[in-house]
Amino acid sequence: MNLNLHGLDKQVVTFKCSSDITSPGQFVKMGGSNSVKLCVSGDEPIGVCLGVRNGYAAVQIRGYVEVKQNGTITVGYNTISAVTDSMIKRDYDSPLRVLVLYALGGVAGILL
Repeated sequence: MNLNLHGLDKQVVTFKCSSDITSPGQFVKMGGSNSVKLCVSGDEPIGVCLGVRNGYAAVQIRGYVEVKQNGTITVGYNTISAVTDSMIKRDYDSPLRVLVLYALGGVAGILL
């Protein structure tokens, strides 16, 4: 039996964005009022960019996403942070807690 979680509890918001946000899959953080900027190592992402156009980004801030992982992330609740703008890691010092539903082969399926 195959299970597909894409679309589960998905919530998307449009923000103004910095010019370094260029493609879907990049992790973003708040950059100011109603704006986002790219995550760098150690940042706590608020969501994942789904698309960019004319200085605005559609950002998924809630719901199921599949992301690249660095190191070991186990299923269940984990605290995470960004490693790069497109990869997360388990980070015991981060307050950002997510539910990991899938973790295999360098990819984690998480609920934001």
